[in-house]
Amino acid sequence: MNRLNVLLLNLSKRYASKWLVLLVDLCLVAFTFFLAYLIRYNFEIAFDFGKFIKQIPFVLVAATISFIVVSTHKGVVRFYRSKGCSKYYSRN
Repeated sequence: MNRLNVLLLNLSKRYASKWLVLLVDLCLVAFTFFLAYLIRYNFEIAFDFGKFIKQIPFVLVAATISFIVVSTHKGVVRFYRSKGCSKYYSRN
């Protein structure tokens, strides 16, 4: 168990991988697409879920292309640390 803690501590001191950031961004896109469906259908899951499943790959491909073209996954987000963000927001 101690080795696992040391490994996790070492990994947490490094910046986030650009691919991990891209994956998190794509998960957020998928989640917001689902929320858009819920809002469209008044928060009822009465929509055609099969159609939603068919549309989500196209949305994720479009999001992936746009993220890679704009290189959002390589930016400042990689150096995110909660302590730094709390300092930033406490100043503003």
